[in-house]
Amino acid sequence: IFSLVGEVTCRSNLFIRSGFYEFNNEIYGPVIVEDCNFSNSSISLLYGDYVQINRCTFQNNSVVKVWVWSELSIISCLFSDNWLEGGECALEVGGFWPDPEIIIQDCTIRNNTSTGIVGGLGIFSYMGSQVSVTCENVDFVSNTAPNGSPVAFVDTDCELNLNCCEIDEANIGGEGQINI
Repeated sequence: IFSLVGEVTCRSNLFIRSGFYEFNNEIYGPVIVEDCNFSNSSISLLYGDYVQINRCTFQNNSVVKVWVWSELSIISCLFSDNWLEGGECALEVGGFWPDPEIIIQDCTIRNNTSTGIVGGLGIFSYMGSQVSVTCENVDFVSNTAPNGSPVAFVDTDCELNLNCCEIDEANIGGEGQINI
């Protein structure tokens, strides 16, 4: 298990991978990140079998990506004021085979801007995986994507379930709030 816990601040590029799965001769596994601040990074990446992110702030980054094989939970996190070029989004989640489950709960995705397809949440699959994402009590506030969707983009073979989420009217985009 790779673990970052407690009052950790990252202001440089970050790539975390750990553990059990072997893919392209690299080993991936459990990653736990709690109570951390990620700011002013050009890229923040988390890859693993099981990834758990609790009470973290991702602010002023160029991209935040989290890809998993089985389970991902993002709880009580803030994704704010991230500036994204091209096809990137404030929070990109995705899954590899075999069909990961992703839960995003009690989070705020706010004031993120993208020149690409989505300003807020992007959901993607790879290698034919069936990615299921459930958002519970997630606030999407003032995200911008003039060439796409400000709130969420859902890729082929992916499913998005919104439960008790708030989508602010200030989200601005060229293709509607959510692109499925």
